[in-house]
Amino acid sequence: MNHTVFKQRYKLANLPILSILLGLMTVSGCNSTNTPSASSLSAIQDKSGTDRWVGQWQVNNPSSSQAVKFVLTPEGKLFILSPETSSEPSVAYEIPVQKLSDSPTLPPKTKIVDIKEAFNNQATKAKQSEGKTYIGAMNRAQQAYYLENNKFGTTIAQLGVGIKPETESYNYQIVPQGNGTQSVMNTAKAKRPELNSYTGAVFVIENNGENITRAAICETDKPSSTPPAMPTPPKDTSGEIQCPAGSHLLQR
Repeated sequence: MNHTVFKQRYKLANLPILSILLGLMTVSGCNSTNTPSASSLSAIQDKSGTDRWVGQWQVNNPSSSQAVKFVLTPEGKLFILSPETSSEPSVAYEIPVQKLSDSPTLPPKTKIVDIKEAFNNQATKAKQSEGKTYIGAMNRAQQAYYLENNKFGTTIAQLGVGIKPETESYNYQIVPQGNGTQSVMNTAKAKRPELNSYTGAVFVIENNGENITRAAICETDKPSSTPPAMPTPPKDTSGEIQCPAGSHLLQR
């Protein structure tokens, strides 16, 4: 099979940068506190002088089922085989590596991060960002709805924000309060065990003879499929909306 080699000067826009990092992490063995820190293949040799890392290797991308292959040569070069090439000639990206030190250990106080766990955390944050964003949008839409109707909306469709009641990660709901003229509760109920849930609240507060609205979002302190209960309204315009136990106020 013919291989086209792209060197450093070419952009790697079509190759997941993570795959490169994973390859380099595997080369340096960063999952151990007693492994080489030099990224040059020529520096990673055992006492007999035999390169332990020469050959073809495969890294599974934690964010997908995609496997990435890379090649380590006796000359100390690292090549990533593009996973996007389905026909000949295939593409290999030459990654420049440089020896940094003869030290075989990681720097002091280095935190070891499991790459799969890190990816899972990032995925969780991305899903939770949806919950925060949607509840924030519902809160603002409720404030606008109140200005026009002197009451809060009771259905998501009334708000006109284009939010679906159910997504892959959350169920969204409006929980009317009383006669719907003093407060309203918007909730995001997590559908996955690793996600936090959210409650948005909008209150009507009197200020110099006029009614104004105040909004806030409460987030559960830990993953939960139960949104926080209705927050406590502020006593006046200078006060803070108080989140119930087991949750905290999200700062704007």
